[in-house]
Amino acid sequence: MNHDVDSPRTLIMHGGMHKTGTSAIQKFLHEELDHPKFEYFTVGKANSSLIVLECFHRRLAQLPHYPDEKFTNNDLVRRGENARKRFIRRMRKTTKENVVLSAESFTLLDRDECADFFDVVSESFSTVKLVLYVRPVRERIESAFQQKLKRRLVALDRRIKPNFKQRISDYDQIFGRENVTVRCFDPGAFTGGNVVNDFLETLGLPIHTKNESRANVGLSLPAVQLLYVYRQRFNVAIPEDTNLIQRLETLEGDSFRMHQDLLDRILMDRIERFSRIRTWLEKLGTWVGIDFRLKHGPLHRLFLRSNDDYRWLEKRTGISVVSHGRDESSGVNTEEDLVSIPDDSLNWLQQQAEIDFQFVPQKRPDSTVIAENLRKLALSL
Repeated sequence: MNHDVDSPRTLIMHGGMHKTGTSAIQKFLHEELDHPKFEYFTVGKANSSLIVLECFHRRLAQLPHYPDEKFTNNDLVRRGENARKRFIRRMRKTTKENVVLSAESFTLLDRDECADFFDVVSESFSTVKLVLYVRPVRERIESAFQQKLKRRLVALDRRIKPNFKQRISDYDQIFGRENVTVRCFDPGAFTGGNVVNDFLETLGLPIHTKNESRANVGLSLPAVQLLYVYRQRFNVAIPEDTNLIQRLETLEGDSFRMHQDLLDRILMDRIERFSRIRTWLEKLGTWVGIDFRLKHGPLHRLFLRSNDDYRWLEKRTGISVVSHGRDESSGVNTEEDLVSIPDDSLNWLQQQAEIDFQFVPQKRPDSTVIAENLRKLALSL
C-alpha cells in the first residue's frame, strides 16, 4: 500500500536503550496491542532489532554478531540489501494512523545511519518520533558489567564514559527535538511498577492493568560470582554458555550491587560526589530558608561542567539519571569480593552439575576446579 506523506501518519520508534524493559514492551505490543489507531510493526518477531541492524547498519563486519569465519563482506552486503527490501515492503503495508516500531539495536546506529533510517521511513510517515529509556547511572554500570561478562572476561573496574550528549543531540537534529522523548527507567515511579504502562502512557494509550515482573532481570550476586570465576578460566563465550547463563539465572541470592568506592573508580567524572553535595545543599536550604537548588550561578556551572554528559542529559530532559536512596557501604568493591564463592553457591553447583567435590573451610575447591565444573555444566545442558 502506497501512502501519501501529506496524510497525518506517525511512526513511533522505540529504541530501548538496552536493559530498560524493552522485551516486556515488545511482548505486550506484539501480543496484545489492539487499537483502531495504533498498530505494531513486526517482521515475524516482536523484536525488530535484527532487521533494523541489517537494514541500516553499514559496519556489520565490526559487530560480534557477524564473525569473519561465518560472513564474508559479500554476504553482509546481500543481507543488508535483502533486509532493506523486506523492511520497506513491510513498512508500506502498514495502514493505521500510528505505527510503533521497537528495536534496541537502533542505538547502535551512527548519525548517518540514523539519518538514513529517517529518510526511509519518512516516505511513509509525515511524523517520526523517537522514545528512549535511560537507566540511572549506577544501575547502568552494574547492568553493563553483567552483560559484558556473559560474553567475555571484563575488568571489574573498567571505566566507562557516557556519550548521551552527542548521541541525543544527533537524534534531536535528525528527528526534531520536539519528537525525541527520553524517559528515566525507574520502575518504582511507573504505574504498577510496569514499564509497559509508562510506555503506553507516553503514547497516550490506556495503561496495561497487569503488574508483571520484568523480563531479563539481572543475575544475583552468587550467579555473578560464579560467572566471573568461570570467565577467568574461559574468557571467551562459547555457544553452550547461553544455557549455562540461563541456569545461573535460577540461582537465588542478594542482588548484584557495586560499592560506592568502586563506582567512584569506574566513573571518569565526579557525578556521585557532586550529586551528594547538591542534595545536601538543597536540604540545608530548606532549613535556613535559602535557595540552594543550584539552578543558576557559579556552583551550578561547576556542577554542569564536572558531569557534562549526565548533567547535559538532566538539563535536556528534566530528569535525573542519578540513583538515590541506596546503601553506599555495601556491595562488591574488589575482585576478591567476586572470587570468594560462598558455600551455598558451591552446594548449588554440586547439585546442578551432579559432581562431588567435598569442601570444608580449610580445604575448598580453587577457582580452576569451580570454573571447570561450570564448563562441564554448560556442555551438559
